[in-house]
Amino acid sequence: MFDRFGSDDVDDYGAARKRMVAVMADTLGVESVDEVLEIGTGCGYHAGDGGRGWNEHAPYDAAYATCAMAEFPDRVVSQVRVGGELLAPIGRGRQTIVHATKREGGT
Repeated sequence: MFDRFGSDDVDDYGAARKRMVAVMADTLGVESVDEVLEIGTGCGYHAGDGGRGWNEHAPYDAAYATCAMAEFPDRVVSQVRVGGELLAPIGRGRQTIVHATKREGGT
C-alpha cells in the first residue's frame, strides 16, 4: 500500500477524510440526485484552486469545503443555486463551521 506519510496510520487518515465528507454531506442533507461541489481533499482528489469552484458543472445544489477558508469565495457562491447550501470552516486563525443558504441576489 502506498504510504504517503511514512507511517502505519494512513488508513486512519483516509478514514478521517471519508468521515469528514460524510459529516458534511449529512449536515447538508445531501441526496443522491443532488449536484454538490466539494472543495478540499476530503474525498481524496486534488484538482487545483478550490476557490474557483468548478463552473463547467454549475449550478450546484450545495457546496462544502473540507479546508479552512477566510470566507466563502464569491466564485463558489455564484455557482450555487438560489436556495442551495454552503458549509465550510470559516475564519482566519480560528475557524467556525458556517452553514449558509444562498438567497436571491447571491448573498
